[in-house]
Amino acid sequence: MENRSGKHAKVKNLKIAGKTGTAQLFDHGEKRNLAWCTCFAPADDPEIAITVMLQEKSQYDRSWGGTIAAPITKK
Repeated sequence: MENRSGKHAKVKNLKIAGKTGTAQLFDHGEKRNLAWCTCFAPADDPEIAITVMLQEKSQYDRSWGGTIAAPITKK
């Protein structure tokens, strides 16, 4: 989770492995994003796993996994 969009889930002194992503769906004729981040830590000997998935309220929100779900995962 140190490079690209995963860097937003980075926690100091903790090695995290995971994946961010964005999927599209149609809700009442509007295209919306599902933003997600899944990770586990410590990467070498996992003790915890988490997935955060969010659906945009409207087609104008423009949510992506790395920018909206990864920071929530970090918290």
